[in-house]
Amino acid sequence: MRYKKLLLFIITCYAISWGCWIPVLDKIESDPFNSPLSVLLLFFIGAYSPTITGIFLTAFFDGKNGLKDLKARLRIKKAETKWVLISLIAGPILYGLAFFCYHVFNGQVGEVNYGLLPWIPIVFIVPIIFGPLAEELGISRFTRSLQVLYSSYMVCSPPCLFNFST
Repeated sequence: MRYKKLLLFIITCYAISWGCWIPVLDKIESDPFNSPLSVLLLFFIGAYSPTITGIFLTAFFDGKNGLKDLKARLRIKKAETKWVLISLIAGPILYGLAFFCYHVFNGQVGEVNYGLLPWIPIVFIVPIIFGPLAEELGISRFTRSLQVLYSSYMVCSPPCLFNFST
């Protein structure tokens, strides 16, 4: 049964994603935010199809208890302070190192646009929201049973998912 759920999850994800993307592929501007609102809405619904499908199928198969379990997985886990600090300063340190190396090897750095500095946190937040969060609720829920049997790399590779027999 779990392989049938997984197969239904994959088929539904692809159907929602491409059902949203195909009608708007020729309407997306080179600067996506200049596109009409309906185009952006369909694009983001398609991007979030794993999460949408995960929530819908969890409710369908497991009911309220499954949704409670799914919600519980979203809670922030307590991490050691040193790892939180390391993760927060790793980016600026690497950026500073790259800047230093560029300068040492006679690279030319243009003027700094200080008006853009307040946007730096957005550069870190947007990939989190539009990256892993768009997939986490669906992918992790429906591939969990396969991760016990196969490596995580193989489970996360979509072409490999279709090779499992039921």
